[in-house]
Amino acid sequence: MGRDGCSLQGIVRHPYEPWSVRYTQHERGYTGGYVIVLKALLDRLTEAKALDRLGDAEWLGAAVAKLSSYTSW
Repeated sequence: MGRDGCSLQGIVRHPYEPWSVRYTQHERGYTGGYVIVLKALLDRLTEAKALDRLGDAEWLGAAVAKLSSYTSW
C-alpha cells in the first residue's frame, strides 16, 4: 500500500470472520500519541463489553471530542 496507505483489520462477531478495510485519504497525519489514546479507548470499551458504543454516532462524537485534547499516554 505504500507509505501513505493504511488498513484496519478485525474479526466480525456474527459470524466470526476476518474483516479488513484499506484507506489512503487522511485530512492530516496522526502521531503515535493518538494511536495510544485510540488503543486505550478500545481496551476500555472491550473490558466494559461496550464495543457497541462505537456504532452510536452521538456517543462516539462526544468521546472523540473529549479525547481529542490527549495526544499521549
